[in-house]
Amino acid sequence: MIRLFGVSLAVVVILVFVLVSRGALPVSETAGGSWRGWWMGGERLERLQAEFVKLEQDHQRLSQETAKRIAALEERIESQQSRLSQLDAPGGGGSIRGRLESGSVTAKQEDKEWKLANLFNRAREFRQRVEFPRPFAKPPKVIMGMVGMDFNQEKIQFVASAEEIDAKGFTVLFVTRAEERPREVRVEWLAFGQ
Repeated sequence: MIRLFGVSLAVVVILVFVLVSRGALPVSETAGGSWRGWWMGGERLERLQAEFVKLEQDHQRLSQETAKRIAALEERIESQQSRLSQLDAPGGGGSIRGRLESGSVTAKQEDKEWKLANLFNRAREFRQRVEFPRPFAKPPKVIMGMVGMDFNQEKIQFVASAEEIDAKGFTVLFVTRAEERPREVRVEWLAFGQ
């Protein structure tokens, strides 16, 4: 019986040797050829380790790319904040919120600025230059509105406009085709810009 056991043991050893040499029983070199390599399946363990290494490399690459993108965005934010502070500073091109100036112009019948512009159609003009307290960075937009008008006649043709607008001021122009000057005309204006 011992002999039978000895023969059986020799047959089992030979059988295992044949199976290992043909690759039927994998033995992993990374597991040191131990029973763990055979238990986990050496190829499977190597594949999992290779996937893990690849995932670690991808994680490192993505972390570096994300850090570079964050740094670029922070740099752009700093640049924009710097530009905003330069624009908002005195003499830095004006406030980004803008600036408003307002006032009014009144023309009375006795004002010497009334001129007969065209004798044939009796067009009369009144021009008055308005200077801003301090110049704008570039010519502003000017809005005017009529707030008062006193004429002696029933039929009135009257135009009020802003002309020759520049950074320092503009010219108010009144034009009427009435037979005589109006008693009084008043407009209010608003200039806005930077």
